[in-house]
Amino acid sequence: MKYPRKTLAAVAAVAAFVPAVHAADLESLFTDGKSEIDAFWYTRDREVQEDSSNPAANAKPQRNIRASVLGVEGTYFSGLAFGFLGFDLGGHVSGGTSSAGQTEILHYNFTAPSHIPNYNGTIPKGADDSYGYGLERANLRFQFGDQNFGATVKAGFLPIDVGTIGPGYGLFTHSYRGIEIKGNVTPEVMVGYAWADKYRNEWDTDYHPITNRFNQGLNPAGMSNIGYISFLQTAGFRYTPKAVPGAFVDLGIGESQQFRRNAQAWVGYPVQFSPDTKVTFTGYLQLARYGGANADLYFKQSAGSNGGQTTVTSTEWYSSLAARLQHRDLSVDAGFAKVYAPGAFYSPERGMMLTRLTPYGNSDRRIEREGIAILDDFLFHGSNVFSLGANYPIGKAFGIPTLSAGAKVFYATGVKARADHVSLENTPSAIEKELDLNVTYIVPDGMLKGLMFRVRPSFLRFSKNFPVAANRESDNDIQFHVIYSKQF
Repeated sequence: MKYPRKTLAAVAAVAAFVPAVHAADLESLFTDGKSEIDAFWYTRDREVQEDSSNPAANAKPQRNIRASVLGVEGTYFSGLAFGFLGFDLGGHVSGGTSSAGQTEILHYNFTAPSHIPNYNGTIPKGADDSYGYGLERANLRFQFGDQNFGATVKAGFLPIDVGTIGPGYGLFTHSYRGIEIKGNVTPEVMVGYAWADKYRNEWDTDYHPITNRFNQGLNPAGMSNIGYISFLQTAGFRYTPKAVPGAFVDLGIGESQQFRRNAQAWVGYPVQFSPDTKVTFTGYLQLARYGGANADLYFKQSAGSNGGQTTVTSTEWYSSLAARLQHRDLSVDAGFAKVYAPGAFYSPERGMMLTRLTPYGNSDRRIEREGIAILDDFLFHGSNVFSLGANYPIGKAFGIPTLSAGAKVFYATGVKARADHVSLENTPSAIEKELDLNVTYIVPDGMLKGLMFRVRPSFLRFSKNFPVAANRESDNDIQFHVIYSKQF
């Protein structure tokens, strides 16, 4: 086909002009972008407390952790091209030594011999490698409107924070392959939806299919009755009234295909008693139930020890109430939580409720719950969890206002965890308790402003009638963190 000479001239003129326009539009991807870098040094020593009165208990896999790790995490959030198109790109690298246990930072190798034997001399499989890396973000971002009325759509590899899926609380970022849509209907109302079909946890280098087995079925010794969950999806609603700063209502529902569904409500309301004193009240409720082919396979994983119990589809729930007092520099918080999870009792969790949509290592969970401690989540069926904590800038008395110390204690009664071939009715109630301490110093100014040093000792104890098979034990743990964050 022949084009008239004038048409060719016009096309040439437009072709010469369009790249200039595109170059100007594309330039904003970088001129308006921002970067974040987080660097840290992490050391940890967790020692399982041996029970001399019960040698059999000491024959289970050794769960000590001894590690020293350096890590860097970097993220770039671009500006917008054409007023609506951007991208996010981020990842991490780490390296160090791990002579026992799993750090959840270095790459974990399920086929490597453990660095240390069990108490009975056998060598279990599974150990950290000396490195770790991961692509955390590689997604397109489409933005429309503004905070009063608008939406952001992200697609690709990304962390998800909407509905019943949310960020973890590790040193690195967990991520999905999927899509997240969040938008403001009004300045006070946000709605959102997310869908994902693959997941990468922070101790893995790749994105893998989501499964009904722990750690995505990557352990060759644990592949029986594995079920592949085709997708997760969740929707959320959040209301933050401007008339009451700090108040919120957060609602969410979620589903993992043929495995589990959940719904949650999280509310908070602050009461200002004086210019120096405020109390924030919060409440949280999650309802969940198993169901579908992947759930059936999940319960079959425990058929040899749970009496042949098939999928329990009754509703499980976790509820909590808490109050946080802020008086000048002193912060005090108290909480109570209750767990009802009879289905979890007969599952591979042996009594621990899943607040995520999948087994451990396959998806994140929200962290609104008040009963989260450093060493355990206090999620066993029947648990009545009491917590009390305080934090204060102790350095103020010495002219070091950024030196603070805190402590929090957790005490749970009614704890029900499953031993082999023992029914729920015949399981005695156990006691679980934990003490978490922390001392933190932050450099207040200068070139290293924001550099944080933190020491975090923790102590976890179970009563003697807590079953050995539940794969939890009394621990002494101490962590030391040096963390530096920079935005530019």
